[in-house]
Amino acid sequence: MDHSENIYRSVFEHSMDAVFLTSPDGFFYAANPAACDLFGYSEEEFCKLHRNDVVDADSPELNNYLTEREHSG
Repeated sequence: MDHSENIYRSVFEHSMDAVFLTSPDGFFYAANPAACDLFGYSEEEFCKLHRNDVVDADSPELNNYLTEREHSG
């Protein structure tokens, strides 16, 4: 593992904010411990879910985040 990956993993694992890695179509690849605590799912359970199983698909905030993700990655 290189230095930048170690830094990424440390930030991901120790963040007090819920952090998810998802595919563009909304499937989870990973969830950090804070996300698991907040939503009550294990990371393995998250990886079997779709974003719409966890958040309100009609939320205006979600649409804003998805638009921002499209533009900035």
